[in-house]
Amino acid sequence: MKFTRLFRNTLKPIETEELPDLFLYRPLAFLMVLALRPLPVSPNAVTCTSMVMGICAGIHFARCSPVLGGLFALAANVLDCADGQLARLKGVSSKLGKALDGLADVITNISMLAGTAWGMIRSSHDPACTVIWALSALISLGLHILLFDHFKNELIFYSIPSYPDRLESLADLGRERRALGSTLKERIKKVLLSLHLAFYILEHGVIGLSQPAGYKGYLEWYKGKGGAPDAAKEWMKAHYRQGNRRLVRAWSLIGPTAHFTVFVVAGLTGRPDLTFRFMVLPMNIWMLLMIAAQRMVLSRQLKRAYACGDAKTGQAARRVS
Repeated sequence: MKFTRLFRNTLKPIETEELPDLFLYRPLAFLMVLALRPLPVSPNAVTCTSMVMGICAGIHFARCSPVLGGLFALAANVLDCADGQLARLKGVSSKLGKALDGLADVITNISMLAGTAWGMIRSSHDPACTVIWALSALISLGLHILLFDHFKNELIFYSIPSYPDRLESLADLGRERRALGSTLKERIKKVLLSLHLAFYILEHGVIGLSQPAGYKGYLEWYKGKGGAPDAAKEWMKAHYRQGNRRLVRAWSLIGPTAHFTVFVVAGLTGRPDLTFRFMVLPMNIWMLLMIAAQRMVLSRQLKRAYACGDAKTGQAARRVS
């Protein structure tokens, strides 16, 4: 029982955990975390090791050794889970660690995509077609991760106010970055936070695909001044989880771990050629279905939220589409 409770304490909110993480990668990572806990090993060191494993996976995919590539990809994702679990267990989670983790994920994904593409080009009679598939997969992967990350963070913001790693505002990140000094260590931190901030700015531009008119995500709608009545904001805060927790779970099927798992399975089965096709075809079909479902649910919730807010302020009900 104590072991199970300790494992739960290393997880993110359950609704935001991807299923492969919850049932495969995080249990394996937890065993590693228990071994590392008494040692002077920082979560950031684990993150860097994860990135090295991801680069090794890309090298082996490029050398047409897909099984070894799949094994390194598996190790990279276990370590990617372990860094956050170790940080939560030691109580040392930080925005800097989150930024480094995000950078490591980007480098790992690009390494594995590029390695898979190069390995396929070496054995293909139509390299131009492979390049098109690879670029399509890269764009698809980026869209999938940005959308999942947004709705994961939005669920945490509305439903779990006590969660320490929730994103409050882009302005806070910007102020934290500007407050850093000019020492080498603080310059490195500034670069990482700048990349972290750029990720969220890009995310903010992408989420319009899945938002109804009049709503631009919680950072602007809820945290921004003016616009929605306070009563409407409080209604959303009280009811968002009920309508969206299953949707966040569904978004996780195209989250970062889902893509990692595609690399792992394609590598271990010796079929790296399936990686790009799976990311571009079924995963994009799922994304389009999720965008339609998300718009419908948010539209319905916003209408109720505004109706509640307008009733309390005496305004006429407004239209949300």
